[in-house]
Amino acid sequence: MGYSICSNHNRRTCDGCDRCPTCSGVAFRYNRCPVKWCGNRRLCPDCWPRRYGHKSCRVSSVKFHAELEAQKQARETGLPVIQAGVALPNENVFAWTSQGNFEVARTTYHAGLDRLDNVLSLANATPRAEEYPPEVYGVPEGRE
Repeated sequence: MGYSICSNHNRRTCDGCDRCPTCSGVAFRYNRCPVKWCGNRRLCPDCWPRRYGHKSCRVSSVKFHAELEAQKQARETGLPVIQAGVALPNENVFAWTSQGNFEVARTTYHAGLDRLDNVLSLANATPRAEEYPPEVYGVPEGRE
């Protein structure tokens, strides 16, 4: 979330209406997110009564913690949880997982990302013990 600055006083303005505290002569208050999902909102007395309900923050926070718990359980059972991936020129993805590195088809990789626990299917995966050299990712030589 970005914020605005008053051009006359170089002070942060209200997040609801962009009013400057120095120009208007009012004190601002902070509306803190109850689940600590989004940043604090700085509000003037006019905007304070319509405080932003943070309903979407609660929904997102619950979903995020459910994903973390599912990934933790998948790691404990020994399944390969996707940590990162890089698209390769041959329509495959080089995937870093909790069980090692694999080269898989893009559809397989994205299917793993769509799961709640981010588990990668290893049915058609090619294990890779070594990392790919930088030129495979499109990095020119000497610019690593």
